Amino acid sequence: MTIRMVRALLLVYGSVATLCAQETRSVIFGRVTDAQNAAIAGAAVSVTNTDTNTAVNLTTNETGYYEANFVLPGNYRVTVTMAGFKKTVRSGIELALNTRAEIDVSLQIGESAETLSVTGEAPLIDPSSVSSGRVMENRDVMDLPTFNNSPLMLIKLAPGIQASNNRRYNGVNGLGGTAEAHNIGAVGGSDWSIDGVPDVGNGYTAAYLPYSTTIQEYKVATQDFDASVGHTSGASIAILTKSGTNDYHGDATWEFWQQRWNGTRFFIKQAYFKSIAAAEASGNHALAEQLRNSPQQPSGHDNDYGAAIGGPVIIPKVFNGKNKLFFFFSFDGFDDRKTTESTFNHTLPTAANRQGDFSDLLAINATKYQIYDPLTVRPDPARPGHYIRDPIPGNILPKSRIINPVYPTYLKFLPNPNNPPASASLEPLNNYLDPAEPYNWFYEAFANRYDYSMSEKHHFFGRWSWLKYRENRQDWTYATDPGLMTNGVNRNNLGLMADYVFTPSASTVFDISAGTNFNQEGNILTSTALQFTPSSVGLPAYLDAKAGANHALPITSFSGYDTLGQSVPAWTHYQILSIKGNALHIRGAHTFRGGIDVRDHRRLGGDPGVTSGSFAFDNRFTSGADDTTTAGSLGHSWAAFMMGLPTTSSVDTNATYATSNPYFGWYGQDNWRISPKLTLILGLRMEYEFGIKERYNRLIAGFDPTASSAITTLAQAAYAKNPVPELSASAFSVLGGSLYTGPNGTGARFPAGQLMWLPRIGAAYQITPKTVVRGGYGIYYDTLNAQNLSPDLSGFSRTTTNQSSNDFGQTWLAGDPRNGISPLTNPFPLRADGTRFDAPTGNGLGLLAKDGSGWTFLDPNFRRAREQRWRIDLQHQFGGNMMV
Repeated sequence: MTIRMVRALLLVYGSVATLCAQETRSVIFGRVTDAQNAAIAGAAVSVTNTDTNTAVNLTTNETGYYEANFVLPGNYRVTVTMAGFKKTVRSGIELALNTRAEIDVSLQIGESAETLSVTGEAPLIDPSSVSSGRVMENRDVMDLPTFNNSPLMLIKLAPGIQASNNRRYNGVNGLGGTAEAHNIGAVGGSDWSIDGVPDVGNGYTAAYLPYSTTIQEYKVATQDFDASVGHTSGASIAILTKSGTNDYHGDATWEFWQQRWNGTRFFIKQAYFKSIAAAEASGNHALAEQLRNSPQQPSGHDNDYGAAIGGPVIIPKVFNGKNKLFFFFSFDGFDDRKTTESTFNHTLPTAANRQGDFSDLLAINATKYQIYDPLTVRPDPARPGHYIRDPIPGNILPKSRIINPVYPTYLKFLPNPNNPPASASLEPLNNYLDPAEPYNWFYEAFANRYDYSMSEKHHFFGRWSWLKYRENRQDWTYATDPGLMTNGVNRNNLGLMADYVFTPSASTVFDISAGTNFNQEGNILTSTALQFTPSSVGLPAYLDAKAGANHALPITSFSGYDTLGQSVPAWTHYQILSIKGNALHIRGAHTFRGGIDVRDHRRLGGDPGVTSGSFAFDNRFTSGADDTTTAGSLGHSWAAFMMGLPTTSSVDTNATYATSNPYFGWYGQDNWRISPKLTLILGLRMEYEFGIKERYNRLIAGFDPTASSAITTLAQAAYAKNPVPELSASAFSVLGGSLYTGPNGTGARFPAGQLMWLPRIGAAYQITPKTVVRGGYGIYYDTLNAQNLSPDLSGFSRTTTNQSSNDFGQTWLAGDPRNGISPLTNPFPLRADGTRFDAPTGNGLGLLAKDGSGWTFLDPNFRRAREQRWRIDLQHQFGGNMMV
């Protein structure tokens, strides 16, 4: 462990890699000269991957320069031949991810049959690049201690990254969000890519984070002045997955931990010693001793596992893929079964309360917890316009008043309180301690990559990955009905990509890649809560018809106590499709690069919400007066529930949505080698990001501060009748309203699209063979796309909310409590127009869609965040393995 910690510290000050951050492949380049340092044109250069025996064959140009592009990280050998000179072989070159390795070769006069071999690694410094980042190599990924083998968490160690203190230890828990790790200043979020293809899910999070056995290397770039880098104002994290070689290699990992190895939390420890003290006080010394010999906390554990294998594709007697076709396959997962971290304290009605006996609360505070009879409401003779009620004798609710039709069903779900207050004078808060409440995670993922070297000019590779992640957490009713109150994030992901590199000549290279990423997230419930229909718990059957297939246990909330019931969740689908093309041409001292980056962001969702009804209970109908502020919540809300008197009843009618927006980026750049020591980089990137479009224009699109609405004239006329001295009637105006997308609104897209110019410039000067000074400047823009902007569906989704009474219970709008009929028997009575529920208005309200409500909105002409970056640094190599 000590060695691992040292390696972790060295990472912070380790090697710097340079190139395009969103590109995972690398470059080997250099000059071929003679003994007098004169350039040798026309020399044959072969750059060979010694792991796969695939080669890139080049010819030096008139300046003696060669450059092998889009080569995979790995072990390489450079061979140079030229008539009249000895054949020179430079071997032992280990190429890291996303780097430029300069391999200069000096030829000696002699016969071509003679061979001069030189063994040595590539230099750590790159004298021609101005970008910087931190590379986590395969050894780091495999060896450094990361809980649950989630090596992408090491991005928090990269210089220039600000990380939260969140101790989440599984990357699938949203690693990558702006709250987790971001550039200094947190302007925008990070951009994730795997093998050069976008890997972005919800917002700025990574959709799929490969396991340690799958990652070859990855790079965190916080300063990158390459024009091919864009679509983000944050860090760029580029991940390279492993590829197969000519030999079969595999590995397997397993990690285990036990929850009891951790310290016991305070409340759990407190309950443990309280139970021992209670046993001793009762004289049961045997039980006390048994408790002392039992663990303080429940058991919990995690099994984290992975396996991988790679090599050539060989079908006996049919196909031999050595030197041509390679595969790499991996599987990983974890089964994490533990107890909750922080939600094990719950407040539930006591056993006596559940029978209608609330007399214990009078001993705590009679003024606060005296329960009054809702049916005794009458005008207050001492205060006209107010109402009063009579107290329930002894604070004990008669059995005849327990008329709630759903009460017997919900009562069965409640576990028994086990943590009473230390004194009868204390409120029974947090009286149910649930140390074994589950907080379980399950995950499995598969990944597969193929690399095909068809010929010297044609190279292909492709990859697919799939994952499933499930959470079962905070189910505080697991002891009575497991799965009833569970919640947690659930994810599915499928990623596909393909890449083609075409090298028509030694001076020209084309690269095309395409990929897609399907990411799903949702708070998916078990079948336990979803098996209930409203009528199955005692509510009217018309709520079954309202919920349809999207039914769940109706929600009952009681002020002061934990809520029972669930809304119906659904998946939110995030998809990104991308096509990238790059072209490179070398002419003399110039390397010209250009390319396009096309993406389409999509988001589909819309939760059904509360489809089976939500019913809120408080002290509205059990307090002594209509304006009292002394009544508490405990006891009152539960008594109202027993009597079936909800303050409000509500149900949702929600719409779905489908948003999308395209993005186009294109760039050009010149790497100009002014001299062997000085390199100048000039680049320009342009980006155009379209606004977001909802398929059916179900989208609020900002606010018009100058619009006159239907209430403008009425409000101004009303004010003119009685203005205040500080503001004249002529100066009083009521303007503004919400806007929808569509033909009669702001147009189909929101916010407006934006054309962005991103110039890049940099220079690097090699002072000595092992010392380089470099600097750069660039402009970056944040992205505002369908994946990180949730749509406002106001008008297309609507909640029906009914009050049980508008006059403190003198008259009832639902049910007939005076005749023993709870409002819950018909919480949404039939209206005069034949309806029970409020229908969505769509965009019919126009400017008034948000009238009377608080609202946060974007300006329709909102501009993306812009960031300017510059950097100057000095780099020096000490020996062969250290660089500062």
